[in-house]
Amino acid sequence: MNSDFANLRCKLCLILRLLLIFGLSLLATRQGFSESMPSPFVSLRSYSEICKQQALEKIGWEVQTLSEGEPGIFGDFPRCTQLAKGNLKLQLPAEGNPSRESLLDEALLSGGTSCAFQNQYKKAVTVATRKLQKNHLYWFTPFWTQDNIKLWSLKKEWQEIPCSGGNCFVPQALVPALDALKTSFYSTDCAAGLQIATYVAAQELFGSEALSQIVSLSEIVIGDWPVVQNSNSLTFGLRARKIQPRAGLAYGRSGPYSFAGVPGYLGAVYGESFLDNKTNQGENFLITEVSSAGAESFLNNGGLPYYKGYLSKFWESTQGLQPEELQALQSLAEMNRLKGATDLQVQRQIRESANVIVSNRAMQAAALLNDPFLIDTQIYVHPVGVQSIAWHLLRLAQLNSRTPYELFFYADTAHAEIFDRWLTLQLRNCEPNGLSSSPDKINSGAQSHHSF
Repeated sequence: MNSDFANLRCKLCLILRLLLIFGLSLLATRQGFSESMPSPFVSLRSYSEICKQQALEKIGWEVQTLSEGEPGIFGDFPRCTQLAKGNLKLQLPAEGNPSRESLLDEALLSGGTSCAFQNQYKKAVTVATRKLQKNHLYWFTPFWTQDNIKLWSLKKEWQEIPCSGGNCFVPQALVPALDALKTSFYSTDCAAGLQIATYVAAQELFGSEALSQIVSLSEIVIGDWPVVQNSNSLTFGLRARKIQPRAGLAYGRSGPYSFAGVPGYLGAVYGESFLDNKTNQGENFLITEVSSAGAESFLNNGGLPYYKGYLSKFWESTQGLQPEELQALQSLAEMNRLKGATDLQVQRQIRESANVIVSNRAMQAAALLNDPFLIDTQIYVHPVGVQSIAWHLLRLAQLNSRTPYELFFYADTAHAEIFDRWLTLQLRNCEPNGLSSSPDKINSGAQSHHSF
């Protein structure tokens, strides 16, 4: 009897699980998440037609009112790359036509506006990571301290306070605190380095003048992962709207620019007993750039699940290699000389630069790294700055040769919370009173987590 009941209960649980998956998939499909990046979570009802048109023109749309001809949105944006003048075109019917406002709304929520955001956010991420990388006073946490974060000369701009799960650091004043991160002496691990990079990128995107109007002090939080994830952090906190990348295929479908600003982790597959250098168990990173070929390769190969097996195969090819071989290959990757190079070209370059004889096994490793996604994807990791994923794999193969590494993407706020606020800023700046709500009200507060 108990066995029959258990079997029935198990079947009911399975049915409920399938219904839940089906319902979530249907919801995702209806809202456009299965095909591309999600639409912004912004209410357009409170804005006038004039304001919407001004916002679109500021974003980069060419808006025309027709006396004759067919109104509509012109331009195809299945894959977002660099936008040029004239890529975004909107033709509106005459004023008073009921379809005029619906076309304005459609353009604001379209792939064209999403692509315009991705263009601007990519620039912001590039500028932010470059500024952080140029700060030679920003160190990795010294081995002699147990604290992951030491804000040595930042005590005037930042304060340490109790947060859920431990202590964290928050700014005294928003813009001075973020500006100080680019020039002052302090040290963090790479997890806090990733948090800082996303905050500075937000500052570059919104601009220092508007930042305090769209982001509140309590949303800039630096700390250990559990603390930050339980906070109000703009980019990693509980309240921020996120999308769950899973395989990450929507990035590949949406084009190379959609990868910019995506956070992730390159982590050891095996446990601590296989680590010779525990400090480099993993690297928290922020993607700064992916080439068109890299995005295409990522999509065609099936995304992250494919690269899990691929990185394991690469690790196998490094077993037994001499440290000098790996160092020589890493030097070539840093100079971007591995990309597209033949075996003979790689061997010649290594002989000329390092005077190292390269084994066939090393050539196999080099060939595997020539995958467009690995060789062309640039990631920011504190403290080494911006390098390709291929470069990082060669570095980690030297430090922890007994374990393969695996690639993950974190829950992404760039295409959700940050996009929402960016579009909100464009709309509210065109109203007579500017931004009429406090940052807390601007926060979508949706806590929605979409997967693709």
